[in-house]
Amino acid sequence: MTPLVKVALGLCGVVLAGEAALAFGSRRTRRRELYARALSHARRAQVPLLVVGDPDTGFVTRFFGRDYGCGDVCTDITGCPRCPVGLKGSLEEVLARLPSRSHVIVVEYTLEYVPRLPDAVRELERVAVPGGLYVGHLEPGSLTSQFWFGGQWVVESAPPGPWRYRRLGEPVALPRAAR
Repeated sequence: MTPLVKVALGLCGVVLAGEAALAFGSRRTRRRELYARALSHARRAQVPLLVVGDPDTGFVTRFFGRDYGCGDVCTDITGCPRCPVGLKGSLEEVLARLPSRSHVIVVEYTLEYVPRLPDAVRELERVAVPGGLYVGHLEPGSLTSQFWFGGQWVVESAPPGPWRYRRLGEPVALPRAAR
């Protein structure tokens, strides 16, 4: 390997590490802000806050601590043992048991893993009070999103905007003007 190739590979590594570190820091800040806004909304509306995804699991939490807290109700595929009310099961199953328009919901970087995302989106919209759906997701164009292990979906936009998502590996649909 020539010295020039070694330098080029080293620079690529620095760029990847830098992007990951910047994304990590800003993502943690966004997670905290999203949770705070959802919690405030739930308290004003006097309805329970449902947190989707156990706040005590995941790579980041294991090494750096929690980014957000439990809700009045938490749900995760493996349960939420430290939360006051932890519901174990798939997102669609848990939401199907809740009444319509009954909760403010915060979803933090978990939709990428939901096997039947279209069904889960319908249930999220049914259960959330109006304006009460707070969704955090990876930026689709970021390098980090390309290495999000185990993910099945790319969430391109979510409330308060329109829902747009696609299966991981599907091509991105370009707007007509860009074709």
